[in-house]
Amino acid sequence: MSISEERSRRYTFKPGQLTPVTNPEELKRIHEKTGMRPLPDDEQAWNITIDDLLEYYLKLLTVEGGGKWSDELRDACDAGEYTAGLIIALAACEDQGLKPDRQILRATLASPWCEEGCDADVIARHMLDAAAYPP
Repeated sequence: MSISEERSRRYTFKPGQLTPVTNPEELKRIHEKTGMRPLPDDEQAWNITIDDLLEYYLKLLTVEGGGKWSDELRDACDAGEYTAGLIIALAACEDQGLKPDRQILRATLASPWCEEGCDADVIARHMLDAAAYPP
């Protein structure tokens, strides 16, 4: 089933055609009018897939960490060992003093591959601690 060119243009935007709404009062009016409310930040993180999480950690280790531990993480990903991948990624970040994004850490904790009490869980919770992320 192909989409007509007219319909395609109707839902296609080019850079500069959209203006984000950032005014809190205007956002409030939109939310009241539509009945839609954005999820809190910690709940939005739940939508990140395990592949996206591990890809983020792989890039972080490759770019910021100089590639250290990235081969081990890639091997775990290729083998489908997602729990091991999260443990490797977080242990590598901790070892190298790298600070993953807060949303990524929340998504990691929300992932079914990060079991409560496992090494990845403990490290991610430690990183989210106020001492690891000063205000």
